[in-house]
Amino acid sequence: MLATYGQSAVATNTGARRFMWNQHVGRIQRNLWLREEQRCAGVPAADVTPAEAWTPVSFITYANQYKNRTHPDSPVGDDGSRGLTWSPEVSADVFECVSVDAARAFQAFSKAASK
Repeated sequence: MLATYGQSAVATNTGARRFMWNQHVGRIQRNLWLREEQRCAGVPAADVTPAEAWTPVSFITYANQYKNRTHPDSPVGDDGSRGLTWSPEVSADVFECVSVDAARAFQAFSKAASK
């Protein structure tokens, strides 16, 4: 299979998966830290930044918006263009699968932390 698919494509897809995994983890971490800082600072509960959803659908939606230039967090290139210029080279399944895996990991973390 590797010979027909190509080592370059495997490396590209693997790198894209890791990149998006890190985006998901970083986004959730920033949200958790911000919420904790606000609570410690005495911000009323009604005014605390809303929690990010940890569902597969919310993670897939974020990944699609991020790579397709519609999310405010999308990177901006030197030419002013927004989004991941290399994302068309990667199978959409890579972004979807890593999003589902990340959501499941955060849900497992939440369940373990609440015990």
